[in-house]
Amino acid sequence: MTDARPMFPPVDTSRRGFLTHTAALAAASTAMALAAPLPPAEAAGVAPIVASEAVDPFFIEIKAEIDERLTQWHQLDAKCKIGDRALKAWEARNPLPDMIWDEAADEWKKDIGTIRSDWHERRQKVMWQTKVGELKGRRNEVEAAYCESISEFAAIPATNLPVLIFKIETGIMMDSRDGTIARSVLFDIARLRRSGDFLYDAANSQTAQG
Repeated sequence: MTDARPMFPPVDTSRRGFLTHTAALAAASTAMALAAPLPPAEAAGVAPIVASEAVDPFFIEIKAEIDERLTQWHQLDAKCKIGDRALKAWEARNPLPDMIWDEAADEWKKDIGTIRSDWHERRQKVMWQTKVGELKGRRNEVEAAYCESISEFAAIPATNLPVLIFKIETGIMMDSRDGTIARSVLFDIARLRRSGDFLYDAANSQTAQG
């Protein structure tokens, strides 16, 4: 797996369908690998989706962090867009003065630099009033925290079926644009397939709990 920082924000609706389909195939493939060594009666009792209560609380905690930070990001992003619109509206009403060449003096008009400097100062005041800079700074901080949580979540290997399904479900809704969780799920599937005996025990345990 890579340690590169995940891409943000999470997948949009157009890519979520693709990720959902991919995750479903991965889940089905894993279920087949689990069911293969089991007697038919036992295999039929393995539920395709496992309750979150069967998942390590640490996973639940990290997922809650991801969800909270994602919500914060969207709230801040909405405010940033409002501020950006207000700033652009001001710029439309107060365009930046063009540099004017003084043909007679063969130089830029001397007062234009002062006028443009004043324009930038007034624009800065508008930014301060709308708090665009502050909001974007906070949004960047939340984004960094979100990406850190995604990486932390993806880095924990799925050692049983409940965790694997939980990771898939979380990835469908919250994965970063570069598929950080999805990639980790593929590694988990490959690792779990190599552990035939363990998979049998895990699936059999879930059947007994059901």
